[in-house]
This record gives sequence, C-alpha cells and structure tokens, in this order.
Amino acid sequence: IFIQYGIISITSQIIFIRELMIIFGGNELSIGITFCSWLLGTATGSYVSSKLLTYEKRNKLYVSALFILLAIALPLTIIFTRLIRYILNVQTGELIGIFSVVGLSFLILFPFCFFSGALFPAVSRLYHYITKSEAKISIGRVYIFEGVGATAGGFLLNFFFIKYFLNLQISFIISLLCLTSVLFILLLEKRVAFFITSVAIFSTLYFIFLFPFSSNLEKITQSF
Repeated sequence: IFIQYGIISITSQIIFIRELMIIFGGNELSIGITFCSWLLGTATGSYVSSKLLTYEKRNKLYVSALFILLAIALPLTIIFTRLIRYILNVQTGELIGIFSVVGLSFLILFPFCFFSGALFPAVSRLYHYITKSEAKISIGRVYIFEGVGATAGGFLLNFFFIKYFLNLQISFIISLLCLTSVLFILLLEKRVAFFITSVAIFSTLYFIFLFPFSSNLEKITQSF
C-alpha cells in the first residue's frame, strides 16, 4: 500500500506536468507555477488531514476513501485540463496569460493534490496502527516506502507506460492501482473471500469496459 502510494504520486505528477506544458506553452515559468500549485495543494491536504482525529477502526475506511477519490480525480483532472483552452476560447497559437496560468494551474491540480497530500498522514497512521510503532518511526518508514515507490514509478513511466500508452490511458492504469490499494486494505481486515470476489468482479468490469473506453475518450479529449 505504501509503495503504491509513491508510484501513484510520481506518475500522476509527471502526467499532469506533460499535459499542462502543452496547455500553457511549456516555458520554464509555467512549469515553476505548476510545481508551486502542486506543493500548495499537497501541503494543504496534508495539514488538514493531520488535524483530523481518526480512530484505528475508522482509519482504514479513511485511507480507502482517499484512494477512491484519487482514482476518480486523476482521469477527470486530465480531461478538464484538455478542455481549458476550449472553455476559455483560446485560439490556436495563442498563449494563456500569466495570471490565468497561476489561477488555472491551482484550480486544475488542487483537488487531486489535496487528496494526495491528505493520504500521507493517513497512511502514516495506518502504519502506526498496524505495527504499533512510535509515530515518528511510522512517518519515517512510510517516507522510505513512498521513496521506493516513487523510484519504481519513475522507471515504470519512462520505460514502459509512456512507450506503450497515452496519458489518459496511463491515468486509468494508475486509477486501477489506487483501487487495488483499497483491496489490499480488505486483506488487512482478513476479509479474504470478499477480497477475491472484489478482484474478480472489478477486473472484469475494468478490462472489458473501462480501459477500452479510455482509448475513445483519449481521441475525443485530444480533439479539443
């Protein structure tokens, strides 16, 4: 679960930057603003989540809810990004103004970044409850696991995902990874039969309906 969190974070960040570079013209200033918006959104989510008192029994439900929200927010963020120029009626070759870049980058990234940032304190508590270790040790261990996941995610994205899939298709794959994290939490609850049933049903729905649909959605959103 903790390694997957790192994979989800780094791959999502790179995909969003790739999309926003196209929308904002790809200059250094727009990239800097994008990173700033990412950090502000993540920090806000982390701060708010750290102030919430979640008991051990509710913590797993809280972590599951955040992973589900990430799974939904990821493809929707890319779709919304691609619609921005169309919504604002920006002409071909025209650059979006600097103040609009600041506002739009924050507006586009904030929901996903907020949920992503909120996950770190939540999974740190989850590790604390599972291992019964001290809070500071739990945070350090989760940070290490997240770093391992981020490294693995970077390699996966560069050498596999980008080579064989388009950005929206990658977002659906990462959304699937978010949802498998929820399934692993079921294993922590020792609900093995429910876990196996959920995996079978969801895998069927995903690979027969959702993932093929992402190819058509890619063409439609790219046209904007």
